[in-house]
Amino acid sequence: MHSLNYYIDAAMRVQGIESDRQLALRLGQNPSNVCHWRTKRTHPNDATIALLAKLGKKDVCKALIDLNIWRSEGEAKNTYKLLSDYLNRKEQSMLAAE
Repeated sequence: MHSLNYYIDAAMRVQGIESDRQLALRLGQNPSNVCHWRTKRTHPNDATIALLAKLGKKDVCKALIDLNIWRSEGEAKNTYKLLSDYLNRKEQSMLAAE
């Protein structure tokens, strides 16, 4: 599982964006949203995390699972973690087979 800052920083690095404000504008968001995401006061919606992942050349499926881990509780959170672990193991076994 990765943090939201991982996706934010990756998008900024890959796209050559120098500030959270510039990233927010690129995402069509209010600049205060990125600040709230970084401080874990709020989370982006599904479409925004998918766009962040694409901008940072990260796996969109994993980003969506991570988002659900961050915002879920209890059994749902545990299930999303299991799904994340399963995908990571599958990816590792596929890489080892190459």
